[in-house]
Amino acid sequence: MEESGVEIEIGHFCGISQDVNKAICHTWWLAMAKTSELKTSEESIQVKFVKEEDAITMITREDFKKELKRLLIPQPHPFYLVFYG
Repeated sequence: MEESGVEIEIGHFCGISQDVNKAICHTWWLAMAKTSELKTSEESIQVKFVKEEDAITMITREDFKKELKRLLIPQPHPFYLVFYG
């Protein structure tokens, strides 16, 4: 179960991104939604499904945009991105 309440089926491992200065590391996977009912959680105030191209325009942080764009390129996976934020 994902944080938004959607049941997912994990596809494949895509890569890792790391913010060195903040000591944060993200592991990225592609998954398919098995259910479509969304709910908010402690981690979100609003949730909704959006198209990939719309998601990119909605993101304001450049490092998050770079992560999503890299995630959506099918090859080569796995990738490794490093940020010094």
